[in-house]
Amino acid sequence: MNIYEHELYQTIYSYTKYSGFLSKVSDFIMEDKRLHSFLSFIKKDKFISTKKIVTFFNTKNIKCDKKYYCKEWDIFLNKYSFKQDCNLFFHDIVGHITLKNKINSKGEILATAGMCGFSFELGKFWFVNAILIFSLGYKLFNGTRSDTFDISNIIEDINIVYQNGQKLRLFLNFEENLLKDTSIEEYLFQNCKKLKEFEV
Repeated sequence: MNIYEHELYQTIYSYTKYSGFLSKVSDFIMEDKRLHSFLSFIKKDKFISTKKIVTFFNTKNIKCDKKYYCKEWDIFLNKYSFKQDCNLFFHDIVGHITLKNKINSKGEILATAGMCGFSFELGKFWFVNAILIFSLGYKLFNGTRSDTFDISNIIEDINIVYQNGQKLRLFLNFEENLLKDTSIEEYLFQNCKKLKEFEV
């Protein structure tokens, strides 16, 4: 596969002159071999289950530790009738609840951009998958609905929410080395009350 010809790369690259964040994403798409393997595997007209996808990204099934409770997450889940899934806690608490992005195609793209601002390393696959699903129409992951949302009109919004994610990172004094002995989910559960104090 020629990555430069893939619609994911071409879509992101076309906006790099307007966004330092998207330039960073473009470099990631160009260089990451795991992503290349994933893009070679998926087909636009074929549904790929969550179970198959996680093998590409080495993700672990996160279990909610009963010693942690986040009222804001519980309210969020009840509001949208979502089932509790700790694999989505990082996405929900940072991308939607704290950075206040809606539950629609635009909101999912913005939520994942905010996650990248908080931690590019932890958020980059989320953002790329959001573009694939909600902008390019790929049928990926159980429980998602693909779309062809045009991102051309929200580049500035993407930049802003990415910057807000960076501000949230500073607000929590977060560094990836804090995750040597814990997971991002546990770290955010521990800081759930503080997250409530953050203002976008």
